[in-house]
Amino acid sequence: MLKEKIKTLKERIRAWNKEHFGYTFRKYKKIEEHLNKLEEETDDRQLAHHELVAKKQLQQDLWEAAQSHESFLRQKARST
Repeated sequence: MLKEKIKTLKERIRAWNKEHFGYTFRKYKKIEEHLNKLEEETDDRQLAHHELVAKKQLQQDLWEAAQSHESFLRQKARST
C-alpha cells in the first residue's frame, strides 16, 4: 500500500518537474523568438504602450529563463 503511494507520488513529481523546469532551453528559445519578432516590428514603426510593456516583460522572462537554464546545466554538470 505505502509502496504504491510512493510510486504514484514519484510519477506525479516527475511530471510536475518536467512541466515547470524540464524544458528550459525550449522555453528560452520561444521567449527569444517572440522578443525578436517585437524588435523587428520596432524597425518598421514605433511600438504602442502595451507592446512596450510586453517587450519589457519578455526581456524579464528571457533573463529568468536564461538563469534557470544555466542553473540546470550547472546541476547536470555536477551530477556527471
